[in-house]
Amino acid sequence: MIKKWNNFWFTPSTPLNLGVTRALFFLFIFQYSLFFDQFSRTWSGLPSEFWEPVFLISFFEKPPLNPDQYLGLFYLFAGFCLLAGIGLASNITVKLTALLGTLLYAVRVSYTEGSHDNLVIVVFLWIFAFSRCGDGFSLDQKVKKSPGTKSGDYTWPIKLMWLMFGAVYFSAACSKIQNAGMAWIWGDTLKNYLLFSHYKTDLDTLGLKLGLAKWMAQFTLLCRVGGLFTVIIEGMTLFCSFSKRLRHIFIPLIFFWHVGFHFTSSNGFFNMIAIYFCWVNWEFVLSQLSFKKLNKAV
Repeated sequence: MIKKWNNFWFTPSTPLNLGVTRALFFLFIFQYSLFFDQFSRTWSGLPSEFWEPVFLISFFEKPPLNPDQYLGLFYLFAGFCLLAGIGLASNITVKLTALLGTLLYAVRVSYTEGSHDNLVIVVFLWIFAFSRCGDGFSLDQKVKKSPGTKSGDYTWPIKLMWLMFGAVYFSAACSKIQNAGMAWIWGDTLKNYLLFSHYKTDLDTLGLKLGLAKWMAQFTLLCRVGGLFTVIIEGMTLFCSFSKRLRHIFIPLIFFWHVGFHFTSSNGFFNMIAIYFCWVNWEFVLSQLSFKKLNKAV
């Protein structure tokens, strides 16, 4: 058991896979924050009556930042995401990004807007902060000319991300069953959600323009089967960390299920796409791309 435990967490690997995951994660959060996150810049402008501080900042009886200060924090966070993404002074920038991101999201959640999509991003920020994610695929690596030796230090962060990813979706499946039982599947939950999404106009408009949600809501059996598959796919993600076969089946399924929100709904949890990068074996992908380039050159 000890051997299996160590093999799971600390199998030696090169820093490339963790480095590419870091770069894509932070660069995605950077562009999402600036171009897609319509709300983060405006939460501090709400009346103080909405202020219900969460544990991390519960000692603030009133909002600690005015709208201008909060906006400054927002852009500072985005800037550090960019620096962490390109791997510049990553040992410092990644940690500062985690700290700023935690404060940013804590303020947001304290204005009664809390969701698992925000919280899992914060958890991933701190996993990167405690890892050696800047040793590969970064400007730091180019400057230091790191040899890229294999180490378990580059393995455990990815495995921990897998488990956190699975825990988020697994808990979502459990929450559905716990709160509504089988009625969530065989009732009209998904059908009502699709109809609600079609007439919701405060977020993305792609789903509204396509009208797929309204069209799908006409078919009750289709919605119920969709609800069943939603619970199954979400529940199985927790076990993908321990089985390559399950990873190859359910991670692509939940990704396409997730992307499908943008064609049927006005709220697709777009920021959560950032946490999918950890599942790709980037070392293998880059080696295949290099092999194909070599073949073309020959």
